[in-house]
Amino acid sequence: MNRTFAGVARRATWCLGFGVLTTVLVAWALAAAGEPSWPKARSRYWMDLIGTDLYYVSESFVFGRVERQSRPYTAASADGLAPADALEKKRAIMKSSREEGNAPSRPSWGPLVSKSSNMSQQHASGWPLRCMWYERTATTPVSNTTSEVLGGYELPDRITKGKVTQTIRRALPLRPAWTALVLNSAFFGVVYCVLFAVLRLVRRYRRRASGCCIFCAYDLAGIATDRCPECGEANSRTIPEAAPRLS
Repeated sequence: MNRTFAGVARRATWCLGFGVLTTVLVAWALAAAGEPSWPKARSRYWMDLIGTDLYYVSESFVFGRVERQSRPYTAASADGLAPADALEKKRAIMKSSREEGNAPSRPSWGPLVSKSSNMSQQHASGWPLRCMWYERTATTPVSNTTSEVLGGYELPDRITKGKVTQTIRRALPLRPAWTALVLNSAFFGVVYCVLFAVLRLVRRYRRRASGCCIFCAYDLAGIATDRCPECGEANSRTIPEAAPRLS
C-alpha cells in the first residue's frame, strides 16, 4: 500500500511539475506572437479612479491575450472646483460609466497604472486563463519607442508585411497572476495525469497479452505463480502452461 501510494504521489508530482512548465511556456508562446492591438477580436472600456485621478481604461482581447491601457481622462479635470467637489464629479463620471455596463474584467492581474508614469499598458497572456503579464509605461503615448517594460523581457519587434506594414512589439511576461497560474497548472497537470494513465494501461495490456509481467516486462511463461520472480509484484493474468517436454 505504501509503495502504491508513493508511486501515485511521485507521478502526481511529475504531472504537476509538467503542468507548471507547460503553463509558462504556453503564456510565453502567446506573448511572443505580439501585443494584441491588431486585430482586435473584441474590446471594452470604462472609467476608473486611481487615487484621486480619473482614468480612461480600454481592453482589447485576442485568443489567449489581453491588452489593457489606461490614460488620464483630461476632459474631467473639473478646473475651478474645490478638491472635494472635483473628486465627487469624477466619481459621478465613473459611476455613470459602470451603470452603462462598462466595468473591469475579473480577475484583475495587476495595477492599472504605474506610480512612475501617467500612462500604462498591461499585457497578459496564457491559456485557458491569462496567467502571466507585464507592463509598458511612458509619460508620452505608450506606442513611443521610449516606453519602458516592467515585469517582462523585451523581444525584438516583429515586422508583418501585407496591405499595411506593421511593427508588432513583443515581450515575455515574468509577473504571475497567481490564481490563474494555479488553475492553469492544475488543468495541464490533470491532462498529463490522464495521458500518462492511458499510456500505462496500453503498456500493461500489451505486456499481459504477451505473457509478461505488467510491471517490469519479465517473461512469465511457465511460471506457476501469479507473483513476478523478478520484481515481486502480483500480476492479474492467466498463467500460461509450460510447454511439454520431449522425452
